[in-house]
Amino acid sequence: MKKQPVATRKKGRFKLISSDSFEHRGTSYPVNCTRTSDSPLSTEILSRNIDELLAMQESYARVFAFRFDLHVPSGMTPEESNKCVSELFEKLRDKFKAKGWDNQPIKTFAYGWVFEIGGKTEFPHYHLWIAVPGSQVQAVYPAAGVYGIIKNLWSELANGKGYLPDNAGYMITRDDKSVLKEFVYRISYVAKEKGKYSQSNKTKRYGGSRLHGKNLNNVTNGAKVIHPNG
Repeated sequence: MKKQPVATRKKGRFKLISSDSFEHRGTSYPVNCTRTSDSPLSTEILSRNIDELLAMQESYARVFAFRFDLHVPSGMTPEESNKCVSELFEKLRDKFKAKGWDNQPIKTFAYGWVFEIGGKTEFPHYHLWIAVPGSQVQAVYPAAGVYGIIKNLWSELANGKGYLPDNAGYMITRDDKSVLKEFVYRISYVAKEKGKYSQSNKTKRYGGSRLHGKNLNNVTNGAKVIHPNG
């Protein structure tokens, strides 16, 4: 991929870039954007998602990650849907405590989400990703497994539907950065500024797990570096 010049600007406290690559902790990651794109990417969302994936890699030699969407029913406010997303991951954590994942619980997982209006649909929706131990989960099963649980929980909590794109799953190994970069490129789409919306201080336009900085070493350039302040 030909490297493009980087165009940067700030919107509020968020720094935005228009480039096909993003430098983070000494590594260059390809991202789904160009200098001429009408929707630059938020460096804050990109950095946070990458840091969460690196934190997972520090704990597990293999990490399985995938992308998915959740649709918000008509009439539900952003504040209400934000609450449902928070409850979804709380309930998912409870599901992971059961010893049904290779005969043991899933102790650690990472995830990220953004709230968006626009794009292919004018209706509010969430773009999300999740990463779990690769020794316990090896594939996306549309009707079962992690995604099946998420889809059912979203239906119960928000009466909403889920969407799983084609080829959504990636097995990321600690000693191979190529797949990590492929997944970062895939989820870089969720960091685009266009369509992001916040109704008030009570609503969020993005969120996720907070593994980074919680006594976890992060991997950069093959070395282990502790970032106590996150």
